[in-house]
Amino acid sequence: MRARVGGKCARHVFKPRTDDLSASSGMEPFINPADAPAGVDGVFHPPYIAAHLAVTQRMARPRLLVVKGGGGEAERSPAKPVAAHLMTGAAVEVLTLPALSDTRSTAADFAGVWQGSVRGAHAEGTIIGTIALGLLAMGTAGGVELADAEAERI
Repeated sequence: MRARVGGKCARHVFKPRTDDLSASSGMEPFINPADAPAGVDGVFHPPYIAAHLAVTQRMARPRLLVVKGGGGEAERSPAKPVAAHLMTGAAVEVLTLPALSDTRSTAADFAGVWQGSVRGAHAEGTIIGTIALGLLAMGTAGGVELADAEAERI
C-alpha cells in the first residue's frame, strides 16, 4: 500500500523536491494524508519493524500492523507463517498468522484470479491473507482465525 498525494504515489511527489528516491521511499509509509485510523506496512528487513512502529507512535497514529512482506510489500504470503506486529496506541502485540496454502503461483495466476477465469490456491491465499491483514489492522476481525474467515468471505 503506497501513500498517495494528489493522485500520485508519494515517492513521485517528493522525488523531484529531494532528488533522492531512497529518502522519499523511507518517508512514504508514514504519510497519512487521509488521516486513516489504521494502516498496514511491509518491510524488507525485519529490524525495520521496530523503527516503523516507533515512528508511527511518535506521529500518534492509532493503529498499525507491520509484516516482513515478500520484497518488503505489505502483503501476506500464504505459503508460510508470518509474524504480524500490531501497534495499538503504545501497546505492540505480535500475532502469529498461519500458512494458508503450500503452493506457489505466477503473476498470470493473480490476473486470472482477479478476472475470475482461474482458481489458484496461492494467488487466492495472497489476496485473502492480505485482506486479513487489513481487518486485523482495523481491529474489526476479533482475532487471526476470524480475520482469515472474514477475508475469505469478502
